[in-house]
Amino acid sequence: MFSGKEFCFIVDNAFRVGDEHELFFQCPAEDVTVLPETATMLDVLVQTGVFSSKSQARKDPKWGKNLEIPEGFTHWDKLGKRRNIVSLFRPMEFSDED
Repeated sequence: MFSGKEFCFIVDNAFRVGDEHELFFQCPAEDVTVLPETATMLDVLVQTGVFSSKSQARKDPKWGKNLEIPEGFTHWDKLGKRRNIVSLFRPMEFSDED
């Protein structure tokens, strides 16, 4: 049984088109949080309630060194003690070359 909350994030960078929430998330558009390009995984962990501050998140051996938000789509089913569902999309450059 799911006991946490669902969070959806999109990083607003140069490759963002604007309608990614329809392609990647089941969340309604108004529930998708747009993060600035400078955001890190620490920002995501604090906004989802996994840690109360960035400094607390930095001390955790699992997250302290993984600061960059990965490119593409990332999903966690049970993140933190609250078992939150987190979906994260960081648009990346796409090439049509074969």
